[in-house]
Amino acid sequence: MPNWRMFLSALVLTLLVSVGCQRSSSENATDIKTPTTPPTWLEQGLEVEGRSISLGYRGGPPRAGESLEPTVAITQDVKPVAEAMVFLRLVAADGQTFLGDEVATVFEPATAGNVACYAQGKLRMPEKGDAAAIRFRLILPGRDEDWTKDLVLPSK
Repeated sequence: MPNWRMFLSALVLTLLVSVGCQRSSSENATDIKTPTTPPTWLEQGLEVEGRSISLGYRGGPPRAGESLEPTVAITQDVKPVAEAMVFLRLVAADGQTFLGDEVATVFEPATAGNVACYAQGKLRMPEKGDAAAIRFRLILPGRDEDWTKDLVLPSK
């Protein structure tokens, strides 16, 4: 019997890579944060089956109506884990209401001064400045269940 979860995961990853590679160079470069922006870590060192996970975001503090770029760093034995799939969604602070669609991230290898991480999944903060949380959903290699964590964002 085929493993449909693995098949669908591979299909999503293939589509994401295909779409990412076709990104137009004429896109507004000011909307894309450079990988040199250091992350603000909300939680670090979360242990999941021998892996250490850190969750945060790039850029300044979250502001109503603006984009936020969450980041996720995953290591195992001090080495980056590049084979995971990481998805993000903005939810109400109580975790019950979705405030947008789930978006995928892209693995970024380590660069000078920056750790390897999953990023480039932009989330739009609520216009009214309502309390919100980032829902991180990770599909980790060799793990049968998704790992999910909601982190309430500092309010402004």
